Amino acid sequence: MAVEIGQICKKSRILYSFDLSKEDCLVISWYENLGIVTVDDKQISPDIKTTLILLGKHKIELNLNYVELEYCLIKGKKMSKVLQKDFYILDSIVYKKVNYFFSSIYSSLTKYKTCDIFMNSSSVYRFYSDMIHMNIDKDNKKSLLVKKAVEYIEDHFKEDICLDDICESLGYSKYYVLHVFQEVMELSVHDFIVRRRLTEVKSLLLEDRLTIEEIAQNCGFKSDIALYKTFKRIYSITPGQFKKMNTMKIEEQ
Repeated sequence: MAVEIGQICKKSRILYSFDLSKEDCLVISWYENLGIVTVDDKQISPDIKTTLILLGKHKIELNLNYVELEYCLIKGKKMSKVLQKDFYILDSIVYKKVNYFFSSIYSSLTKYKTCDIFMNSSSVYRFYSDMIHMNIDKDNKKSLLVKKAVEYIEDHFKEDICLDDICESLGYSKYYVLHVFQEVMELSVHDFIVRRRLTEVKSLLLEDRLTIEEIAQNCGFKSDIALYKTFKRIYSITPGQFKKMNTMKIEEQ
């Protein structure tokens, strides 16, 4: 088994692509990102507190801006015995587990100023154990409620939905849904909906098919001005600046 662990912290654009073999596992945990990740020709836009776990054969392209992330590539281990599918995760429970995995390795490097093979191997196998015993779809009451809320948002985020719609669908009070969602996701329902809409906005901006007005209509925003203000508030750049920085060619090094 070979393990490659690293951090990327850059305010400029980076472009990197690689292929995973059938026995590889790639874990990436984002702290900040204004770019796009393409997995097998499907574009996603990981945001803050997002973990991507890829298992087996995949072609990945990282097209990132203003990025801060940690990654671990595990090669030569049949992870299919550990994970049954790929995950694109916003759940803070999983995020904390993965974050702990990375921090345990970097803390040993910081404390002992050396790469302790035994200690790092222990962290990798502890991560295996976490994944083995962590059921992403566990059926406790809170996790199931949040899962259903996220599914509803995924199906309706392009519409003019609000908390009342979600609560009516789930059959719970607004206070309970707000409390549980915040506890599990560490994000309010409203903020989650906004982030989900902006993820779609970023993908559509790069397709270069629709105007800002059309993108706003397709992503649940009441107007292009509302989209513009929200995008600028969350990312500190405009939609146009995002599009420009992610479509300009990168000079060969």
